[in-house]
Amino acid sequence: MSQSFTLINFSKREYLNPVPFKNDVKWPCFHHVGAESTNAVLTLMADEWRGDVIALVDDATGLEFYEHKNCPASMHRLLKLTEGEGPWRYAALWFSDVSGRFKCAKGKVGRQRVGEGEGTYLEKLPFDGTFDKDIVIYPYIVNETTHEYYKRKSSHADVDPFSDLMMVHSPSFMGEDVGIWIGDDIHPAMEPPVGDYRDITDVYTVE
Repeated sequence: MSQSFTLINFSKREYLNPVPFKNDVKWPCFHHVGAESTNAVLTLMADEWRGDVIALVDDATGLEFYEHKNCPASMHRLLKLTEGEGPWRYAALWFSDVSGRFKCAKGKVGRQRVGEGEGTYLEKLPFDGTFDKDIVIYPYIVNETTHEYYKRKSSHADVDPFSDLMMVHSPSFMGEDVGIWIGDDIHPAMEPPVGDYRDITDVYTVE
């Protein structure tokens, strides 16, 4: 099954529609330093999304997977924030699309939700918003909860582990590092943090 992914803020009940950005909705398109959707969400995490519960969620993982006894604790937490419904579907029905905050969304057209809740439908419409944010590419990602950070590679084509660390487990994407940062206080930075932080660059950005 082909899976589509969305970056969702469960604390603010918002999500970032990937359509206005220069990458597809499939997982590999989030997995490199130059992915616009990833850099857009990091831009938000540097400011108004700082400290929120954020995850990269796919549309193909059924509710039964979230409820499985071996499901990670981070995914069980998402269910508490979505009233027991599957997180992707719940966000699609009830959360707000904030892609229109970015300048690059102005003039773009995409399939968007009309209405709210069970009676919603999708329609191809121009994106709406303030269109006042530029996407910032940050070289460092810091986890304040675990006191860890890593340096992203310089080439836009290089692999960025952010999508793995923030992605929900699914039958197609499982592993000991998948989703382990969901619910942590994550933010990007222009400089490495000062103090007692563990540099995990070599752990997650290997060739």
